[in-house]
Order: sequence, then structure tokens, then C-alpha cells
Amino acid sequence: MLTLAAATLAGCPDREVSELNPAQAKEELKDIPLTINRDIDILFVIDNSGSMREEQASLATNFPNFINVLNTIEGGLPNVHIGVISSDMGTLNVNTGDSACGNPGDNGSMTVNGCAGVTGNFLIDLDTNADGTRDTQNYSGGSLSATFSCMAQLGTGGCGFEQHLEAMKSALNPNNPVNNGFLRPGAYLAVIFLADEDDCSAKNPAFFGPTDDTMGPLDS
Repeated sequence: MLTLAAATLAGCPDREVSELNPAQAKEELKDIPLTINRDIDILFVIDNSGSMREEQASLATNFPNFINVLNTIEGGLPNVHIGVISSDMGTLNVNTGDSACGNPGDNGSMTVNGCAGVTGNFLIDLDTNADGTRDTQNYSGGSLSATFSCMAQLGTGGCGFEQHLEAMKSALNPNNPVNNGFLRPGAYLAVIFLADEDDCSAKNPAFFGPTDDTMGPLDS
């Protein structure tokens, strides 16, 4: 056995660890052309229930700051579509006794809120021209910030059962004819919610039904 052990040990290779210093032997430079996507579609979902007056006013006041941030992107303000919808989707044809909750509510339809100088249902502002001006395809007579500040103040007459997510889904549905053209196939999409209560989107109308042991008191 001692002879076998000695023979085995004699067969072990030397595995001494040594330092390895990698050195780059070749450097190759390549120019890779990039196409920068400057298209972004921005959807504002604004709660228009009875408690939202101050929040809407704050959004209208601070929207110029939002535009200023977009202006800091390399190349300046991108090509934007800006749409505004309310959170009012009614209550799935259930009569809750709330006169503000008519059905189907605003159904995710974009609105320019009757603001002067705007045609269409959303704002279209495209990239800077060679002379420094911008193509503002469907509004005139005011700045982008001032126009949106008008659009954002939807009032406080909407349904208290706010359905922010369902309204967004309806607004972005390609079969919604009111918002046709808002979504561009190659554009980025940003959705911004302005709300002060939880989402009440529901599939089952019983959610809005009378008080029962399952759902509890009717309360938004």
C-alpha cells in the first residue's frame, strides 16, 4: 500500500498559480449609425370627481415645468402628441343614486375641453423646423403650455367612482374612433395619472350595487 501511495503522489502534476496580465493586442473602431426616436405620445388621465379642483389647478400651473424638462432632452422638445381624458366611466349601467355617474361616462374619449384655437381631440406638436419654429398642426393662438393648462382643468362634475385604468384602456383602444391618430406605431407611450383616490375599475357590475354582506357599504 505504501508503494501504491507513493506512486500515486508522484503522478500529481504541479498546479502552481501564477499571475496573468491580459493585454489587448488589437483595437478596431467602428461607426454604428443610430436612429433616434423622438416621437412620444403622452396621455394624461385626470380625475374629475368632486375633490380634484386643487390638483387640476396645480397641474395647469406646473405644466410649463414639465415642458421645460422635455426641452432638456438632447435635441430639445420631442415630437409630442398630448391627450387628456377623465376618469369618469360611469358605473356599468348600475344606478348608484349619484347623478354624476351617468353611463357610460366619458368612456376614455380625449377632449380639448373647449379651449380656444384647438382643432381635433388632442395636441399635435412636431419637431423644430430649420427656421426654429415648430409645426403645431392643430392649435393656434397660444403656447403649448398655455393650451394644455386650459385642457387640464376638466372640472369636478365627474363620477366619484373613478376608473383610471379602465379609462386609459378605452382611450388607447385602436377601435376608439374619437382618439384616432393619437397612438403612433413607432412612438413611445407615457401615461400620467392625476388622482386622489383608488382606482374603481370593475368587470362585475355588482361592485357598484347596493350594500350587501359581500361588498359592504356603497362608497367610492
